[in-house]
Amino acid sequence: MPHMIGWLVRNFDSIPIDHNLRYLIRDLPTYLKKIFEKPCWILIYPEEELWFNYRKPRPLKKGAYFCAAKLNKPIISTFTELRATSRREVWQRDFYKTKSILHVLPTIYPDPHLSVGENTQKMWQTDYQQKKSAYEKYYNCKLTSDFSNEDIVGYSPRRKR
Repeated sequence: MPHMIGWLVRNFDSIPIDHNLRYLIRDLPTYLKKIFEKPCWILIYPEEELWFNYRKPRPLKKGAYFCAAKLNKPIISTFTELRATSRREVWQRDFYKTKSILHVLPTIYPDPHLSVGENTQKMWQTDYQQKKSAYEKYYNCKLTSDFSNEDIVGYSPRRKR
């Protein structure tokens, strides 16, 4: 990777992710295998799973589960709980500032008796079920696909004058 982005990637222990399937299926696991020669942690966080102040778990992307299954590595499942504070955002006055609480859920291990595809699917579904259970526990309500303003943490429109 050239220029400033390349310098950042090389010097801040980052691995670029691309939508290119060849890269994701062949090249990325090769890079990760090389990295795992020494004990380490790798955080894979798809941007599509993050929506501003949205508290419901988003549909998970299979890439991290595929890499874990292919490299026979566990997934450390997490759930981020968002809570509104009493202070309004400076530039977005319809929002209160939020705080995040990270909950570490049970670790998900690949099953050595399953194929990479079966492990990917199983780990992916297990992680989603854990996140769903955590959502229902910490927000004390059932997870549904319906949308309401309460799904956006800290959203409280000011009255128009």
